[in-house]
Amino acid sequence: SSLKVSKNKVKTVYNGIDHNSGKQRDIAPDGINIKDPYILYSGAIEPRKNLLCLIRGFKLVCKKYPGPLNLIIAGMNRNLSYKKLLCDLIKNEGINDRVIFAGFVSDAALGTLYENATIFMAPSMGEGFDMPPLEAMKNTTAVICSDIEIHREILDGSALFFKFDSPVSLSEKTILLLNSPEKKKALIAKGIETANKFTWERTAWQTAEIYKETEKIRA
Repeated sequence: SSLKVSKNKVKTVYNGIDHNSGKQRDIAPDGINIKDPYILYSGAIEPRKNLLCLIRGFKLVCKKYPGPLNLIIAGMNRNLSYKKLLCDLIKNEGINDRVIFAGFVSDAALGTLYENATIFMAPSMGEGFDMPPLEAMKNTTAVICSDIEIHREILDGSALFFKFDSPVSLSEKTILLLNSPEKKKALIAKGIETANKFTWERTAWQTAEIYKETEKIRA
């Protein structure tokens, strides 16, 4: 709208995900036991990713859920002061032994983490196109994500949504999924269907079609 271009002249071409990555299994980052039940987050460590809400929500889950459960945060640290805030919060909440920072992990290790996770969490406050939840779905993992526009646009019907600014909402959706094996199974099946729609071949084909249409207009 700021460019004053008609909506009829705008077409959306989504990114794809690599459906061949992470084929090598049973390779986990050092110090992580994938046999222990865990919630997984994968992405950068920065304020936009809403990890303070994730940690607060996870603490509420720990209070209500009787079974063993860890939180693994995998990804590069892009903000030292924010990482310190996270570490201070984890310490203050008394969950040091339940939260693991895995750092940057290889594609093979990430595939292993996805596939063995109890739940994948995508708590971001804003995204352009959020690949990790689709990658998790491809690897047969149920996804809970923040209720933001891009997540609704891409993942509606194949994920559970929580209010992005509410640790209570996050914890409620998590407990619901932990206690509902049938709902989790159905969500995984829907997630696989959704992930299969997003391929780089499809992205390339749609881009090529736009070039062809543009060439016809110019001619």
